[in-house]
Amino acid sequence: MKRRDFLKSGLFLGAGASVFSGIGLPGQLALGSTDVSDDEYYTIFCYFSGGWDILLSLDPRDPNVFTAGALQTTGIYPGYELLEGSEGLMLEGLGGEMYGPYAGDLIPWLPEMTIIRGMSMETLTHVAGMRRFLTGRPPSGLQARGSAIGTWLAAAKGEQHVIPNLCLGVETYNVDQPNFATGMTVNSVEDLIRALERGQPELSSGEWAQLDGLLSQFAACESSQKSPFVQTATYSRLRSKDMVDAEYSGLFQFMSSNNPEMQAIRDLFGIQGNTALQSPEAQGAAAVIALTSGLSRVASVRVATALDTHFEENWT
Repeated sequence: MKRRDFLKSGLFLGAGASVFSGIGLPGQLALGSTDVSDDEYYTIFCYFSGGWDILLSLDPRDPNVFTAGALQTTGIYPGYELLEGSEGLMLEGLGGEMYGPYAGDLIPWLPEMTIIRGMSMETLTHVAGMRRFLTGRPPSGLQARGSAIGTWLAAAKGEQHVIPNLCLGVETYNVDQPNFATGMTVNSVEDLIRALERGQPELSSGEWAQLDGLLSQFAACESSQKSPFVQTATYSRLRSKDMVDAEYSGLFQFMSSNNPEMQAIRDLFGIQGNTALQSPEAQGAAAVIALTSGLSRVASVRVATALDTHFEENWT
């Protein structure tokens, strides 16, 4: 699907909206389909820091069964009737399945989703839970074990992409996968733009040629060939040069460009305000653009932070 067509299809990732979207592989697995070639597998991971009350959205309980009086037996009391303005805030049915009263903007996307309910992360801290989510393996204390799932997916089919594995505000790990699959981590869209642009002051073409020649000679010498550190550094340098030469930064100029395409992106994702490029809306848009432009194979993005606080005065 071309980037413009993809945007027209209405996919969104925004603050207040909860979307875990797979382009290709995850979506096809969810639908049980096998008629997609490996070359069409693209993935977006969305991470929501802190989590939200799943009893109110994706994993509800029937309030007629899980009542206050049955708490000793069921161990769960959703308390929907305690919500302010609870009239009509009952479970919504869709395709025979039930969803909580605050599923909200997820409702139109439910036919396209596979929801895994009742999963126990068996963690005591948010950090440990996050690292288990990213790797699929329980951490050792707070230390992540193994490569991130995004790294595995990028390793499978991402070598031809400039940034096979893009991570926007999300940790990533590479323990046993090829160098090219290592996630490129940035904190915001502004950081991504800076990484894709030439630094200042810019060298002349002659100076670049001399520098490239010197570094190439160093990388080719026998001692460098035996050094994993030098080989990794050389690979990273060449990939960085490819990124800058391709001039991909223009794809993410959401606020500094007023051409019709950027205006359409701002409208679709709701990107606005003085800190727009640090917003979840911009992060989500960048993840989508990175995949649909061919820049990346896998994108991981943090689309919300501090969703739970554990303090009564902040319960909403």
